[in-house]
Amino acid sequence: MTYPYEIVAHDERDLGYVIGYWLDTLYRAGARELPWSLWKPPAKAMVVRVIDHGRVVVAHNPADRDHLYGFAAEADGALQYVHVRRERRGVGLGAAMVRALGCETYARVCRGDTYARKLGLRAR
Repeated sequence: MTYPYEIVAHDERDLGYVIGYWLDTLYRAGARELPWSLWKPPAKAMVVRVIDHGRVVVAHNPADRDHLYGFAAEADGALQYVHVRRERRGVGLGAAMVRALGCETYARVCRGDTYARKLGLRAR
């Protein structure tokens, strides 16, 4: 099934979703042995540094800019993170966001290697 979407550069209203989802996923992927209160400050600083020094695009419903379908982030030309809401997966939205960023390589991050290789990206 296809649906309309637009891919645009992120703006301030997107940051709560982008940072929150990114942190939650990283924590669930392997940092649960640490208390959230100790883990979150340095992890958030890392995510914010990537956003500040790289680029983030978001995919959204063209009729409602605040209805996000997903986001992708790059820094230094390497894909850092890509997320598509579960109900919007499987139609190429993640790949479209990666193309919009122009990435050819990816940073080695949790659970991302298989998807990045599927998109033809090289490990950095």
